[in-house]
Amino acid sequence: MKERVTNKSRLTFAVITATIGRIELHRAIQSVANQTYPAKHYVFVDGEQFFDNARAILSQYPAVTAIYLPMNTGKDGWYNSRINAIAPFLVQEDIICYLDDDNFYQPDHIQNVFDVYVKEDPDYVYTFRNLIDRKGNFLCQDKIESLGHYIKSHPNTYTVNIRHQGILLENIRFELGSEKFIDVSCYTFKRALAQNLAQAWNQIGFGNDRYVFQQLNKLNAKGICTEKFSLNYQFIPSAASIRMCSSLQAIFAEHKIELTEQEIEHIFCQIVCQINNCAHILPPI
Repeated sequence: MKERVTNKSRLTFAVITATIGRIELHRAIQSVANQTYPAKHYVFVDGEQFFDNARAILSQYPAVTAIYLPMNTGKDGWYNSRINAIAPFLVQEDIICYLDDDNFYQPDHIQNVFDVYVKEDPDYVYTFRNLIDRKGNFLCQDKIESLGHYIKSHPNTYTVNIRHQGILLENIRFELGSEKFIDVSCYTFKRALAQNLAQAWNQIGFGNDRYVFQQLNKLNAKGICTEKFSLNYQFIPSAASIRMCSSLQAIFAEHKIELTEQEIEHIFCQIVCQINNCAHILPPI
């Protein structure tokens, strides 16, 4: 049964963050506190071994509700799955938002989401995302991955040219993923739907947001995008990306140039930005 929010002018928002006390949590908390439309922030500390690090941060933010879990639910590759599953049963707000502790919101993120719920009354609302580096600096808008129902303009195989230390590498093949998904930190749900998705979150660890998107489509849930890039996603090359960069490293080695890990990551970020900057997001069919 479709859940309707009767008093839309007073929609309440909960932001759920799972953490092990990483320093980036400061940035995430501050971004929720700085929202132009208010939201209650719940931070789940995932395991007793992380209590001290997390408490040192959370003690500085009395407005945040901290929940300390004695067990580490994210071990063995489960990441934030179990916390994402159980949190909607614990909070009382109308709308459930998720925010990984190394990501952060633009100040109008919640307001943009609120506006869509009020106007369209969907089951869930999502946003687009910006890619940022480890220091929080803007890299580019993501126009090829976390698009939900939207379509990327690029084919799945793309070629790029890069230059580093005077060496030009041309026509480097880059494989783009074809699976549609929405990044976990871009999601917001009505509470009843969020509760209904608990088992979906609990199916897998890495890639849980992709599985949730599949389940949303099976449920025929109505999802609408704000079409705003209001989530800042910390971009770190994946294992597959590192393998590609290792092949680049071998190419540079032929020119007797050794690359540091930082240079490899920088080159890969250049590639990703080059692809995104010339891409376009196409509307859903």
